[in-house]
Amino acid sequence: MKICYVGSLKQKFILSVNPDLDEVIEVKMAILEKLGMKRKDDESIYTNPHLKKMRLFLLKGGHELRDNDHMECAQGQKHLFYSFGKSNI
Repeated sequence: MKICYVGSLKQKFILSVNPDLDEVIEVKMAILEKLGMKRKDDESIYTNPHLKKMRLFLLKGGHELRDNDHMECAQGQKHLFYSFGKSNI
């Protein structure tokens, strides 16, 4: 899946996402890891300040994915957008 910052279709990187098995919180942590905002050995996912601010969106309709969601709603999507804080899509 192409990971992009909100407002740009230019990909920052590609991330392997399994919509049937992955949860949103896992994908967020993988994105933070790729961005260098989380260490691989850091296990405390709920204390990471960047994780609390991070928001994920799908291209179709600007649907926001919440931490307790599964990635099933991203089935067939090629882009996943992230932001930190408030965003309007």
